[in-house]
Amino acid sequence: MALDTEFMREKTYSPQFCLLQIATTDCVACVDPLAIESLDPLLDLIYQPDIIKIFHASRQDLEIFYNLRGSIPAPIFDTQIAAPLLGQTDQIGYANLVKALLNVDLPKTHSRTDWSHRPLSPEQLIYAADDVIYLAQIYNTMREQLGELDREKWLDGDFEALTRNSLYENAPELAWNRIRSAWKLKGASLSSLQLLAEWRETKAQQSNRPRNWILKDDALFDIARQRPDSIDKLKRIRGIPEQTVRRHGETILGLLEAATRRAPIPAKAPPKTSAKSAEKEALLDILMS
Repeated sequence: MALDTEFMREKTYSPQFCLLQIATTDCVACVDPLAIESLDPLLDLIYQPDIIKIFHASRQDLEIFYNLRGSIPAPIFDTQIAAPLLGQTDQIGYANLVKALLNVDLPKTHSRTDWSHRPLSPEQLIYAADDVIYLAQIYNTMREQLGELDREKWLDGDFEALTRNSLYENAPELAWNRIRSAWKLKGASLSSLQLLAEWRETKAQQSNRPRNWILKDDALFDIARQRPDSIDKLKRIRGIPEQTVRRHGETILGLLEAATRRAPIPAKAPPKTSAKSAEKEALLDILMS
């Protein structure tokens, strides 16, 4: 079963689920979750463990399902993750993969569509349906090629990791892990970043607003690094809107003060990337086969 979702999240913390596309080898459907009172009968089918769910770049699609039911519809197969093992480029886009494997050119006319707007035009629905029609065909081609190379089990760990509920829980106390430069801070500065990130995540969830609308990562990092002890010093930090200082300045200073009384959770530096990627290994194997 090939699946894709369309959603909007530019102005919200949680994605607004706008369309569900489903395809098998002989049928396709676009389902409107904004018009249907309950998707439960369909979700019961999707969540059956004996049905493989096929996605391309599944992370955000799976978040939709987690928000609907609090779990992921395993097992899954992600064609973007599988592509490098078959000699395709890493992080390949769906249209490029369709072209590479099926020699079909997909239009990009509606890539910036507001999927929450109704009614959707016939052209928009055709565009959406294409996202799963060819996905089902790609899956069959990929499974055949992976079998020929004896690599069918190579991706099991990657796919299993994507079905772990913890990946989608967004616990506020772990929000600091998303800030790429967190590992550069130590002591009270790191503790400050962790408390500030937890506060921002909680505010974003409660108000259903993007976390960067509350405070951007760079500003959060600079506050934690400089640790201002007054509103005046907080105002001098670049990237903090005056409105944010008015609304949350005292809260931010309180968090910085609280950070001095707690030990930080250790932050690890990101691992160095290997020069020999899975993509290069796959290409080498194909050339030598």
